[in-house]
Amino acid sequence: MLMSFRQEITAVRESIASVVKERAQDPACSTLLERLDYSLEELRTADDELTARARQLEQLTAEVHAVRARYRALFMMLPVPCLTTDLGGVIQVVNNAAVALFECEGSVVGKPLPLRFVEHERGLVRTRITRARLGEPAAWHGTIVCRPHGHAVEPLASGALGTPVSVTLSPLQAPGAVDPSELLWTIQASAPGPILPKVDFHPPKVHDGGPSPVPAQ
Repeated sequence: MLMSFRQEITAVRESIASVVKERAQDPACSTLLERLDYSLEELRTADDELTARARQLEQLTAEVHAVRARYRALFMMLPVPCLTTDLGGVIQVVNNAAVALFECEGSVVGKPLPLRFVEHERGLVRTRITRARLGEPAAWHGTIVCRPHGHAVEPLASGALGTPVSVTLSPLQAPGAVDPSELLWTIQASAPGPILPKVDFHPPKVHDGGPSPVPAQ
C-alpha cells in the first residue's frame, strides 16, 4: 500500500531521530540533520495548507453545483418560454414552457434555432445572433413554424403556417468573462387582441329644444 505524503514525512522524521541518537557526538551531522528536520517540518506545514485548500475547493465546487441545480430548476419552471443556445444559435437548454411552444416531433435540443423561424426571417435571426456574440441584446417580432398549445396557426403570405411571436435575445457572460459564452432567448406567442362586439351607434338628432330621445328598439 502506498503511503500518503504525511506518512512519508513522519517516516523520514523517525529515521532522522534514530540517526541523531546514533551520532549524537558528531556536531556536523547533528546540524545537518536538524536542518533536514526543519525542512521536513516546513513540508508538513505546506501539506496541511494544501489539504485545507483542497477541502475548501471541494466545498466551493459543491456549492456551485447546488446553485446551478437551483437555477436550472427555476429556469425549467418559469411560465415564460425560455431557452439557451450556444454562440452559433444551436439550442442547448429548453424550459417546460418553451417545450410547449415548440410543439414539434422530437426534441429541439441540438438543433439550430433559426430553423424554427419561417424561412424569410432566418437571415434576420442569424444577424441578431452575430450581433449578440458582440454583446448586443435585441428584441423583435417574428414567426415560428411550430404551433403552441391553445394558439391557432395563421396562414402566411407564402402559404406556409406559422405562429406570431415576440422574441428577446440576451448575451450571457460567465463569471469573470468579458465575452458572452451563451445566448438567452425568450420567445412568447403573441396573443391576439380582444375582439369587441359590434355596436351600431346612432347619434341623436338635435332640435331647438335639445336632443330628441332615441326610440326603443
